[in-house]
Amino acid sequence: MAGQRPIIVEEDQRGCLQKGVAGVLALLSTMWLLNFTMGWVEIPDVLPIVGNIDEAAAAWLLFSSLNYLGINVVPDPSRARRFVVKQPDKPE
Repeated sequence: MAGQRPIIVEEDQRGCLQKGVAGVLALLSTMWLLNFTMGWVEIPDVLPIVGNIDEAAAAWLLFSSLNYLGINVVPDPSRARRFVVKQPDKPE
């Protein structure tokens, strides 16, 4: 077939284990931010600055995990998607 068009494929080097860990971390950080204990367990939350550090860390972990999984809540130009152009196999 003359004039076959090249195939453009998104390159993804991430394994199943890394995606699973990112998914579990996203789930745990979401549960932390939902605050099911309603402040009973979190003693340092009454301190002015220290009380917000755990929520900031959980939010950062959630956004990072979602970004790793391909859900870009906060756009990051340094993690641009990579595409590879592949030529189709020529039949013999």
